[in-house]
Amino acid sequence: MPVFNVPPSQKHILSNGLKVLIVQDNSQPLVNIGLSIPMGAAQEHIPGLGRCVAKLMVMGNSKKNAEEIAQQSDVIGASFGVSCNWDSTDMNALVLATYTRDIIELMSECLLYSIFPEDEIKRRKQLILADLEYLSSDPEYLVSRACNGTLYENHIYGHSRNGTASTINSIHSEDCKHWHSSLIQTAGSFFIISGNCDIDSILNMLEEFFGTWKPINQSILIKKPQFKIGKQLVFAEKKGAVQTSLQIAMPSISIYHPDYTLFQICSTIFGGYFASRLNVLLREKHGYTYGAYSYQDTRKACSSYIIQTNIGNEVTRHSVEEILRELQRISNEPILEEECTIAAQYLLGSMVQGMETAQQLSGRAKTIESYNLPEDYFTQKFVALSKASAHDLFAIQKQFFAPETLIIAASGDIDILTEQLSPFGSPQIFTEIDV
Repeated sequence: MPVFNVPPSQKHILSNGLKVLIVQDNSQPLVNIGLSIPMGAAQEHIPGLGRCVAKLMVMGNSKKNAEEIAQQSDVIGASFGVSCNWDSTDMNALVLATYTRDIIELMSECLLYSIFPEDEIKRRKQLILADLEYLSSDPEYLVSRACNGTLYENHIYGHSRNGTASTINSIHSEDCKHWHSSLIQTAGSFFIISGNCDIDSILNMLEEFFGTWKPINQSILIKKPQFKIGKQLVFAEKKGAVQTSLQIAMPSISIYHPDYTLFQICSTIFGGYFASRLNVLLREKHGYTYGAYSYQDTRKACSSYIIQTNIGNEVTRHSVEEILRELQRISNEPILEEECTIAAQYLLGSMVQGMETAQQLSGRAKTIESYNLPEDYFTQKFVALSKASAHDLFAIQKQFFAPETLIIAASGDIDILTEQLSPFGSPQIFTEIDV
């Protein structure tokens, strides 16, 4: 059996209690510095607020204005930004190791000294509204919103992280300041450093610039959603569309499940890579699409499994029929040993390739810390993939590919969608809500 060792992360604690994970690799010139705060869009009371504040945090503070921040980033050649995800807000920077001190100082200023002036908020809102206008005509975005909003109906995960025109227009300086205040007071944050670094030096820099930061509030736990039993059909209108954007979704396995790795093999076989059953069927056999695939959407409170493709209007019904037949086949028929071997080898290769850069190493360390996984999680996963056989997969196939809850979401011309998909149920038309 091949041996796979993930570079271990060294754990350190700053004087204020913040955890620092360091994956040192001085063979490369770059260092990746990340900060993850366990508060994200799932905690926002105004849809789109978290992402708006994340962008504003690099647009000026009490020490530097937006132009000075951009100029300093350019001078040191840094890639630097803040993002708001469902379960966390993340600040990341990639820079030559020579400029480690400069970027840590800049990160601390943007995190701790943001001021959110109304003129910057107005500019940011105009940009977001322009993005929303564009997205309102993007069928893939429309179908993703219809699918996610229906699957997570009446749950915080069901709203749009981008917000809507009305929610974005309602954001003012006090909203941003309140969100930011809650953000920097949320305990459980941690740094991830990977790449070229001197450990003692970087710890001293973090102490210097972040040592006075003492978050004390525990993050709000998100309750698991209650899913509706049965099949639901939902449409998102795209007038005059010549093709259908399709998503089919279902609740899925937790990352903590002991057979999660085996599920990933099944998922890869079904729709997780180019040679998957789904892509071969819809692309190679029927010529309906340029690509059909599936993926796991993992969040802290739950996970979902998404099947996605774009097909011609006239083949929409047959495409859905074929996808549902493939779901039934993988839930009822054992996978062949050859399929299992090929998929497992693909996943093994992807794991090795996924450790080539400082960002990738940071990503693995973040996954382990964010989900409180064992330190040897990826090593165990490699072993499980190496040992997996088709016989091991059948129980997972039967349990997780025969869903009690199934969302069929489509974006396109409503009349055509109704004609094509009415055999699958009575459709509802998705309407974006503000809360």
